[in-house]
Amino acid sequence: IKQIKIKIDYAFNWEDVQILDRELFLSKKFISEMLYIKRQKNGLN
Repeated sequence: IKQIKIKIDYAFNWEDVQILDRELFLSKKFISEMLYIKRQKNGLN
């Protein structure tokens, strides 16, 4: 995130963070994260 902020001079709003999903199992958590990132038009990852 720091490198992206330096490259494009973007200010993140850390006060307005949203939790998109909750998973107990790590493998499901990784899959869920991957799906949310893939759905975004301009994701960070």
